[in-house]
Amino acid sequence: MIKYILIPVFFLLFACSCTDEKQDQSNRALAAKRARAATDSILANARAQPTLLDLILTNDAVTEAVITSSNVLVVAVKDNGQDKAPMAELYCRMARENGDKIGMVKILDAMDAEFNVGPEGSPYGTTLATSFCP
Repeated sequence: MIKYILIPVFFLLFACSCTDEKQDQSNRALAAKRARAATDSILANARAQPTLLDLILTNDAVTEAVITSSNVLVVAVKDNGQDKAPMAELYCRMARENGDKIGMVKILDAMDAEFNVGPEGSPYGTTLATSFCP
């Protein structure tokens, strides 16, 4: 008699445990899918936002740009005789809006600018403008 009662009880318990296990697998798969989607979205947004140097290099007058280890943005531009102070101030504002910690922008003449100065050196050349960034 006990045997006939225990068999259906075990069958029901087994059926319930399979349902829970399948549900857990489904929940885990759904959570993993959502996590992948969130990660992909974050990475896509990170790739979509250009860096400060990318933005600066879109200017046709700019030939080279670097940020030194002392947080100085050095930009080499073709000198056309115009005042470059507004350009330096613009790059300060762009750095601030982009979240970059730039202390100063230095605009150099591209004709004699030297950027290959090693890890400790700073690019140099004829300075056309400087701007201290707040």
